[in-house]
Amino acid sequence: MTLLALLDRIGRHARPILPAGLVLVALLPSSGGRLAPLVPWLVGALIAMTFTRIDLRPLSRDLARPRRALGLLAVLTLFQPVLALVLSQAGHWLDLPQTVILVLVVFAAAPPLSSAPALALMLGYDATVALRLMLAGTLLSPLMVPVSFWLADLPGSLPLEMALRTGAMLAGGLILGLCARKAIGRDRIARQARALDGVAALLMLAFLLPLVDGLAARIVAMPQLAALLAGLACLLNFGGNLLMRGTLGHRLPAPVAASFGLVFGNRNTSVILAAMPDPTIAFFVGLAQVPIYLTPALLGLYDRILARCSLSSES
Repeated sequence: MTLLALLDRIGRHARPILPAGLVLVALLPSSGGRLAPLVPWLVGALIAMTFTRIDLRPLSRDLARPRRALGLLAVLTLFQPVLALVLSQAGHWLDLPQTVILVLVVFAAAPPLSSAPALALMLGYDATVALRLMLAGTLLSPLMVPVSFWLADLPGSLPLEMALRTGAMLAGGLILGLCARKAIGRDRIARQARALDGVAALLMLAFLLPLVDGLAARIVAMPQLAALLAGLACLLNFGGNLLMRGTLGHRLPAPVAASFGLVFGNRNTSVILAAMPDPTIAFFVGLAQVPIYLTPALLGLYDRILARCSLSSES
């Protein structure tokens, strides 16, 4: 079997491979933190993979239209800095532990997940909406991430340093992705889409290595904190997703509202970890991979149940 055929096969079976890989990687023995320096490089590699496969011209045309560009900026401002401010103030008002407030701000400040358009396609949502929000959020992350932390006024956060680190990751990934797209060519990228899915799946599995490094041992050592962070990860992802979807469902077509919910709930928190290394953030980011990798299965089940209920009510 050739390498291209192997990658094609991996790409075709990525949905079961990724959750299985998450479990297997989590059970590996800890490296003692030796894999942590790989996080910024792997974040840059995933950004590069995204920009290798995506044509930026539609986004450029959107940004050339002031009304659409301002609309994207307004949505991302609500999704990130405004949400970070609201959640941090609510946390202080409710006298929540500093750990919880930090996790809430990390979620709010993080840009949309790079694989959000692929998840939208997989689930039958409006992938164009997910793509626009993901691309704009990724490109604006050197601004949105530090502004979110500045508004939240968390002790120990350095907005300027975060802006520089986030900008470096984005610039490296963007340049590498555009060079790879130029070298491979649009036609070949379209023909070998499944093989590139396979490359993306392998890269995502490699990305898990530093994120969940020693996760099982930390869960055993700190079961209460693990339960708290895992609960928050699932609540923020699935709860935020369904709340956004329900709020917009009466105003927008169902696939569009579902895409907004998907992008809102699935955040690239690893960008925050790479820009602001912290043990609590690392623990949360590792546990946050669970709802992300379960999203296709659980949202697919939710949509099927919702469709059956709609059919029953109509009959």
